Amino acid sequence: MSEIGEMGEYARSLAQRGEWAIIRSSAGQVSKFHETVEFSFTLGVSSTSKTEAMISGLPAPVSADIVNDIAARLKAGRIVDQGDVLTDLANMPIRAYERGDHIISRGWLGPIREMFPEIERIIVLVYPDAGGIFPGEPGC
Repeated sequence: MSEIGEMGEYARSLAQRGEWAIIRSSAGQVSKFHETVEFSFTLGVSSTSKTEAMISGLPAPVSADIVNDIAARLKAGRIVDQGDVLTDLANMPIRAYERGDHIISRGWLGPIREMFPEIERIIVLVYPDAGGIFPGEPGC
């Protein structure tokens, strides 16, 4: 069985118990076009919320803590929508961008999508720049 298949089976077993996995990956393992991007994402939250969370650019322990916090919110039925500004565990602002269609259409999570067809949304968590400006805002 492939590594992705084993990971999917493990995450599915956690989801059946109401839990989820945090997967840390280099996009190069999933897509030859984004070899330097590393990201962490939840897997199994979608069994009840239809949503998974993703973040990139942070050290593994930090990103795991952040997506775990968002996953707990989603599992508890707290909706996270496009543009919501949340606070992370250190009270720093973080914005949610709904990018599921983009991520899924590019095939980055294709094998995972096959294992978890219930995924309808992927929330990408983004920090502002050093000036406190989020992507898409004037000055960013």
